[in-house]
Amino acid sequence: MVGGIFHMMSISTQIYNSLRHFNSVNRKIFFIFILLNLLSILAALSQPLSIFVDEGQYLLIAKKMLDGWVPYRDIVENKPLGMYLSLIPAVLLCGRDFVKLRLFGAFVVSFTSFFIFLIGEKVRDWKAGLLGAVIFILLEAFPGFFGYNLLSEPMANLFIAAFFYLLISNSSKLSRWMLMGILAASACSIKQTAVFIFIPLAFVLIRSRRELRGRFILSFMLGIGVVLLPMLLYLFLNSALDEAVRWTFFSLLQLGGSSLQSKLETFFIFSFLFFPFILSSLMSLMNMSEMEKLIWVWLLSSIIFVQIGYAWFHNYLFVFPAVSLLAAMGLLNSGGVVVKKHIIMRGVSITVCLGMMVVFLCEVVMTAWVAEEGRLYKFHASWWEQEAVSSFIATHTEKGERIFVFRNDAEVYYLSERDPVGRMTFFFWDYFASMDENQMREFIFEPLEEHKPGYVVFNSADFSAFEKVDNSVAVKRYIDEKYEYVMSSGPLEVYRRKA
Repeated sequence: MVGGIFHMMSISTQIYNSLRHFNSVNRKIFFIFILLNLLSILAALSQPLSIFVDEGQYLLIAKKMLDGWVPYRDIVENKPLGMYLSLIPAVLLCGRDFVKLRLFGAFVVSFTSFFIFLIGEKVRDWKAGLLGAVIFILLEAFPGFFGYNLLSEPMANLFIAAFFYLLISNSSKLSRWMLMGILAASACSIKQTAVFIFIPLAFVLIRSRRELRGRFILSFMLGIGVVLLPMLLYLFLNSALDEAVRWTFFSLLQLGGSSLQSKLETFFIFSFLFFPFILSSLMSLMNMSEMEKLIWVWLLSSIIFVQIGYAWFHNYLFVFPAVSLLAAMGLLNSGGVVVKKHIIMRGVSITVCLGMMVVFLCEVVMTAWVAEEGRLYKFHASWWEQEAVSSFIATHTEKGERIFVFRNDAEVYYLSERDPVGRMTFFFWDYFASMDENQMREFIFEPLEEHKPGYVVFNSADFSAFEKVDNSVAVKRYIDEKYEYVMSSGPLEVYRRKA
């Protein structure tokens, strides 16, 4: 009897200690999550509030989907369908509020950073996870990489980070493999080059037990089907599947991407800017575990696939999750016994820390400049300029009336709640320059003649940068013949159709 009582007391004590430990772990995770949210919000609000070029196009298509428009059939762009679906919550929750839209993007980044924390905690410890998450947020907000979180890379990174957390967990549960398929398909349906995640997946599958491998693959493919089949069915039933394939794949292949020279220039600029973090990542090579090898596969595969397509800096946002984790582990290695025994390595670790401080100092200086100017580039309108032009258009036109915006300021359609005259609302630089006469008629001049919009918005700074392009000159000539100048705000000029 007494022994039974002591046994029950022992069990009760164990349960109490377990609950206390569980609560302390939960509290730590909760506070880290709050910290990452606050840091993400601070980083997002340190950038211009204006809607950046690509963001305006994605938000417009998401909004028009709610109005019944079908992507690729009624309005064209070269991102997969998932990109626009992922921004429908932003349209519903944030509307045209610049601050709310920035906060939505901040929460996307904070959730991504939280998964990075969980990965780092699983691979090494909570310090590596937290440091990696903080580095990721600071790199994500770097002005040179825009700091705009409603682009395709930050949206896809959320699903990629969640995918890698499950992949690193190395679970044999089939439900987890199905969830990984859902996450992988979601990421790839937002950005085509997210297919790089299949390389680390293959790395894990090769090392898995042969008798379970087939079940893992089948469960994973079922997860992919859960995401892709409804999208394909939606496009097929709305007679948009052919156009979707054309714009998301063949239009990119037709252009062939940037030249090798521009890719190398972008790569070397990226390497120069973030050399301390890359060097710190190399320091993580000491005493690597199997899971750390997987993160290296993640990093290398993302760098390779970033080179596909155009050499835009924001493409390198795909590299940041892995490089942040490896940089954190390298920094923690710099305090280890292996490094302390080598004076050279200690010098390297000090250099890395100083280099990171210089990068973050540059980020602060650039952020202050961007905040003062309200824009990142001269052709990019500030939020108050976007608001002024959109309000003018909304005041002088009826809801549902069509307007024409030239070239890459689709946010004016979104903010003014006015419809575009044609299917193309985003005149991508190289694609627009390569359009032949038939395409110019199809996407620009015929819609203009059919709808005869009362107002046209023209970006003068954007035109000045590309005024030697024949197609730009042709559109400007048409506007000068048919329209008269009314008002302007920053680089955005408004023209009214002549009587």
